[in-house]
Amino acid sequence: MSTDLKFQRQGRQVTDSDLAGFEKWLGVGLPAPYRTFLQRRNGGRPSDENCALKSPPHLVVNSIMSLDDDDESRDLRENVQSAWKRKGIPKELIKVAFDDGGGYFLLGVKGDHAGEVWFYRPESDDGPKRGEWSTRKAYRKLATTFDEFLGMLGPIKP
Repeated sequence: MSTDLKFQRQGRQVTDSDLAGFEKWLGVGLPAPYRTFLQRRNGGRPSDENCALKSPPHLVVNSIMSLDDDDESRDLRENVQSAWKRKGIPKELIKVAFDDGGGYFLLGVKGDHAGEVWFYRPESDDGPKRGEWSTRKAYRKLATTFDEFLGMLGPIKP
């Protein structure tokens, strides 16, 4: 995991019990790199020096969700549930972060795409009935692991 990332705000420290409870609610274990990130950082708002993808698409990560955050807009469980119920995100993906333009950073938690990080742009979605979600234009694979995704973050380009 990239340990040199700086955050303006971080979630509270979580315990193994907190993570186990979330995984039980989720119905699946979290990919190891993401679980380690939650144990060490528990999400937060990246600082300006490490909040943008270094290569195209130059997306900006506004916040990475925190487990049991007091602010529902940044709470991991609330965002996962909302993405599944209101936005129709497939249940093999969880919303782990968002950008300033309404897009979601998603993490595969089961199936062929477990561990991968994807970007979802809602306004580009061509509907759930048009085949496998990963082939739809609203979804774009960014990284094969959460650690790789964190390594892609750098300063905002002027």
